Amino acid sequence: MEEDICKLKYNECRNQLIEYGLLHIVLVIPINNLDEEVFAVAVEDRVHVYHSNTFTLLHTLNEHKGIVHCINFNKNGRQIATGASDKQVILWSINGELKYKYVHSSSIQSIVFNPLFPIVTISVNVDI
Repeated sequence: MEEDICKLKYNECRNQLIEYGLLHIVLVIPINNLDEEVFAVAVEDRVHVYHSNTFTLLHTLNEHKGIVHCINFNKNGRQIATGASDKQVILWSINGELKYKYVHSSSIQSIVFNPLFPIVTISVNVDI
């Protein structure tokens, strides 16, 4: 039942954003232990963090200078990692505070928190 509700909220939010003409969208709904669950939506170079039940905007993360390709939450849902075409990996607190920024030599395509260690793994776009 919860999974169906989650899919419904995802589809509802996705359809609303597409309706506004936003072309590049990444949506992530974390599985976490927080009292109030959140989800994140990347639109162009910004990441919006919303409350899952009310769809209230909690934070806008706007440090990227290129299209955000990937978002991921850590295991307990208290950190967000973002990667973008600007070659930056940024770690954020769930409260929207920038915690760490790393610049790679290539565009970031995906990002994953390691569930056992406090590190992230990225994949990049490399032209050969």
